Amino acid sequence: MRIKKLYIFVVLPCILLLSLVSCATTLQPRPERPQLTPKFTEFKLDTTDIQDDPVFLAIRKDLAGKASILELMHFYMKELEKDASPDSPYLRRLAWLFAKGRPVDLHGHYYGLTLVLKKGEHRYGGFLNCLWSATLSEAPPWDGKIFEPAIDAELAEYTESWEKGAVPTFMGINCFKEVWGSVWNVLSTEVLTFWLGLKDAPLAEKEKYDGFVKSRF
Repeated sequence: MRIKKLYIFVVLPCILLLSLVSCATTLQPRPERPQLTPKFTEFKLDTTDIQDDPVFLAIRKDLAGKASILELMHFYMKELEKDASPDSPYLRRLAWLFAKGRPVDLHGHYYGLTLVLKKGEHRYGGFLNCLWSATLSEAPPWDGKIFEPAIDAELAEYTESWEKGAVPTFMGINCFKEVWGSVWNVLSTEVLTFWLGLKDAPLAEKEKYDGFVKSRF
């Protein structure tokens, strides 16, 4: 008798509740992917004579089935975490995109993402990249750049008076961000602040770009 009561008052309500939860879960429509603008799906290249270029064909193949170029960059980042040697095909494809990209007006703030830590032919470059991947790849401190027109005094200081300002020249101000959910990110930002003398960003920039510190170099 007690077993019956237990079944009726405990087990049956649990089964009913689980059924309702299951129905609610299955009946919810899957949210549709937002329609992305061409800015996120089309390459902006400085030349049109590339349709038969083997590197471009490989990039197009990598992009197939991905929602956007951002997803492609994430794919390249994960592949470079495994191997960022000079022979990496993904490193060559990124170099190709950088060389063929269409010039744009670099005035203002641009968000950035560290895809790989590359130290050229450094003997410990592979180890450093593995260390980077294991600690900071998901929340890197570097967050992009702000480009501002360089004044004459800055040109003279940074180029030893070589540049005269005959062509538009910009200062690239690196932006760094603290991600409080990542211990490695916070520690690295503190180290960079001490090492490079990072300065607090103005309050207006913090609120607009969600940044924390910046440095002029």
